[in-house]
Amino acid sequence: MTAVARFLLKWMLVPVLLLWGYHLAQRRYSGTVGAKREATLLVTVLLIAAWVVIYAFIRLAVRDIFLVALAAAVIAVAVWQRRRFFPYRLRCAQCFRPLGLERILFHGNNLCETCDPGDHAKETTP
Repeated sequence: MTAVARFLLKWMLVPVLLLWGYHLAQRRYSGTVGAKREATLLVTVLLIAAWVVIYAFIRLAVRDIFLVALAAAVIAVAVWQRRRFFPYRLRCAQCFRPLGLERILFHGNNLCETCDPGDHAKETTP
């Protein structure tokens, strides 16, 4: 009766662990990552909260159909706080050039190498 909930309970920890690993990898870029590190932490907390609710559903023998309400609540929170949850941009905020993967994941200002004056200052100082 709770096959979907049991499946989710088992496999939702995989994205949580991957996000946690990504969050730890962002420590290397602590000076430039900014809001993106907070976003990974918030998404991880949201997934863990959903996991706890799914666990409660299984313990209380709530039917799987109520998982739709949980999914709607998670999506509603993500949409409501979309600026805090998803600060990632694929293009430069200034010149609209495509950003590299490292810039997308680890630089909080969403600027390319040519538009980011702080990045050049770090490279020229010994």
